[in-house]
Amino acid sequence: MPFDPGDDSRTVTQDEEHYWQSLRQVQEQDDENLDASYLNNAKYYMARLTELNLEKNELERRALEVHRAITREHKHLEELNDRFQNTRKDMKIQREHHQMQLAAWFEEQRRKENDERVSIAAAALAGAAPRRDSGPVEPSHLSKVASAGLNGINTNGEHRNGAAVTIPSHVRPNQPALTMIIDALGLTVGPVNRIVSSNRIVIYLSSLPQKRPVQLRDGVSFGQDDMRAFEEAEDKWKGAIIQATGLVRKQSQQCTQCASGRGPFAQCIGLDMPEFQACGNCVWQSSNCCDVPSLISQTPPTRKFKALNAQDVYNERAANGSFTNDTATPVGGQSRSGSRDKSFAEGSTATDETDEDMTPITKANLLLKHDGKFFTHPECMAGVPLNKIDRTHEYWDPAWPDIVPMIEPTLQSWRDKLQTALEKGQTSMKFQLGRQVNRGETILKFLSDADFCPYQLVGKKYMMTRLVSYDTIFRLADTLRTLEGFKTLDITPLEWFRQRLQELIILDGPDFNLAKTVHDFYHDSNAPPTSEFARQSKKLMTAKIPGKPKDQDLSFDGFTDTDDYSGDHIGQHDWALNRIKSRLNSVSTGVTQYWHWIPDNGEQIFEHQVLAESDTLTWGIYAKPVNFHLELEHIQELKWATDTSKVIVVCKDGVVISPDGEPRGDLLAEFKRDRTKRRFLVFCRKKGIELIKVEADVIQKAWDAYDSPDVPAMPDSEIE
Repeated sequence: MPFDPGDDSRTVTQDEEHYWQSLRQVQEQDDENLDASYLNNAKYYMARLTELNLEKNELERRALEVHRAITREHKHLEELNDRFQNTRKDMKIQREHHQMQLAAWFEEQRRKENDERVSIAAAALAGAAPRRDSGPVEPSHLSKVASAGLNGINTNGEHRNGAAVTIPSHVRPNQPALTMIIDALGLTVGPVNRIVSSNRIVIYLSSLPQKRPVQLRDGVSFGQDDMRAFEEAEDKWKGAIIQATGLVRKQSQQCTQCASGRGPFAQCIGLDMPEFQACGNCVWQSSNCCDVPSLISQTPPTRKFKALNAQDVYNERAANGSFTNDTATPVGGQSRSGSRDKSFAEGSTATDETDEDMTPITKANLLLKHDGKFFTHPECMAGVPLNKIDRTHEYWDPAWPDIVPMIEPTLQSWRDKLQTALEKGQTSMKFQLGRQVNRGETILKFLSDADFCPYQLVGKKYMMTRLVSYDTIFRLADTLRTLEGFKTLDITPLEWFRQRLQELIILDGPDFNLAKTVHDFYHDSNAPPTSEFARQSKKLMTAKIPGKPKDQDLSFDGFTDTDDYSGDHIGQHDWALNRIKSRLNSVSTGVTQYWHWIPDNGEQIFEHQVLAESDTLTWGIYAKPVNFHLELEHIQELKWATDTSKVIVVCKDGVVISPDGEPRGDLLAEFKRDRTKRRFLVFCRKKGIELIKVEADVIQKAWDAYDSPDVPAMPDSEIE
């Protein structure tokens, strides 16, 4: 600014003050402009950094998923390669054995043929000698002699000395048995193998999944002749297979044969099909007491029959329900030992048509017996002491390590890691580490309070030290704890667990692995029904496939029974979601999620279940305040459209108050498949919910209007 020296050319105090004040104002304005410019630019970069960090977290999560998938597929490939090599080796041995059998058989046939030629020639020579008492030879007799070939085969194809000559069929000697016969005490009697037959019913029954071993009545025993009858008499084979694959009938539904105690088998079991109503006892005795003449015929059933065993998942039949020999091909089902149960929850993964596909374990059929000191039955428990043992007990195997000294160092290691994470502020690690600490403390409490030692779970024959590893022993403790909450049990959890292990030992045979079975027991298919464990292990509920809906746009056929990511088996009362939105939150495609129907104790709710981020593939629900559960009584109507898999769930006013004090409002859901959407709508309509059909753009506009933040996938320690 210009300097005014005044009239006398000398600095005036007032001018100087004015100058400095003006200078300060100019500088303050420059500072404000600079700060504003910096803040505007900084906001942009901070927003970009936030976006990039979120993107980084998402990529890291996806990278972790891909890494796990790669590891899993490598393992599957190695297992496939091992099976391939073993199968090829076994096939080579089988072929060599079969070729030796054929060579010996052909040699024997040539010897018989030569012997027959000699006898025919001798008979011809004897017939040429004059016979004093012989009369004229009838022309018919001459024609019969002429029609007989040198090999002794008549014109009807029958051998002169017996049955028609047939080349022995190639039956693999080491092919696994279809099922096992056990006596009333649960002891194995012998296997029921596949049989070679052109009978289409035999072929059909061979394709069904085996649900249980075949148990004999009390007082009935099978010898070697009885076991051979399975290969010689098809009716007896059919009866046994029906016992292994059918549904257990209630006492009021038993046929007259079973109700009167006739037949060799302990239970009245039949296939739940109009064409296959006869139980195994009736078929065994070739009896028609069940009024099923078509059972013995050659016409196979024509009704749709879906094999719903957790180990062998079969393709759904064609829409018309027709049956051919090729319709029951397995589609990559995992074995139970490796499947991710969704177990221990209400119902099973089957449809309601098979809600009795596994015989429940109750006091009435409990096989455990003892003499006051040791168990005597079943075979897997024979010799196990009743009272809790320790290292000083004579039953203790010197090769068994003490369990507590094995667990305590591991637990202390987790405690140290948790303490370090807390000191460093690593909050993302505290949940996982805290869970491991809680597991260790649960194990120690279990070992102290339990009235048995884990080495007494089953007999020494099946015991292995891997049972007492940190993770497996926790699974044992947690499974027994969970069983305590089952109100349906009329026996102790340990009795139930031991009997179930006996069943699995019979089913798995030499492949039974105690440690793996206990570790994966969350996935067991015969767990008692309860709603509590549905949240922990995701055993999914089921229902009958609904009838033909009025609106053709709501028609559907079947459902997908395996989750794409986890491989878990899912049921008819589970609906896979792609995305879901509320006013406050959204869950996107990065999370595996389902709506799971729970009708428990008057509560009717679609529970929102998600797959946690962990190596154990744990199912659970988001911790509050995240809430995508949907109670049936809160639904006012459902809006849907033909050309979209999204629906609008219009909720009643004032229901589900959110943390901000306002109602949660409507839910918008996008189903994974259009067929899943149709299943959900039909189910809701049957429950009395009004369906409103609208245009697809109406739903899309509502979807776009909800701009709520995403809820990320969470570790299983943060999921309830």
